[in-house]
Amino acid sequence: MNCFASLLLLFALLSGKTNHDVQMTQFELSQQKGTLALTIKVEKMDFFRSWKGFEFLAMNQQKAIINDYLQHNTFWSFNGLPFSLCTYEIQEDYEHFFIRANFENAPQKIVQVGFRNRFLIEEIKGHLNIIHINLNEQLRSFKMDKKRQVITLEYK
Repeated sequence: MNCFASLLLLFALLSGKTNHDVQMTQFELSQQKGTLALTIKVEKMDFFRSWKGFEFLAMNQQKAIINDYLQHNTFWSFNGLPFSLCTYEIQEDYEHFFIRANFENAPQKIVQVGFRNRFLIEEIKGHLNIIHINLNEQLRSFKMDKKRQVITLEYK
């Protein structure tokens, strides 16, 4: 490793903060045990940057804000019918929130999925959402951003 690379690594370790060139959140929708499960991985710093004082709130207050924000900025439909996230849990590590949710009473056979997504797109310039949909033994992935906020998938 050259001297410049060593200095960059040392600076990154000492600063204790990560700075990514691209801010993004990952969504993964899949069928599990007769239900539709959604897992979301979002960087904590994205929430800290978006809402002043967020990092100083108690975890139950942070969870309530995340849930409310998620409910108002992501919209799902299956087979043409709208569905809301029902049960969810939020866990965290040093850098991320992990949100796990289910859609209650979702259809067993999915022929169409619709998703409208504004998650952190307005709050963080250049924010990307990466969507992985793993249904009917097909994995499809999409990039969503300010220009692309709606996707619809058809299954046969």
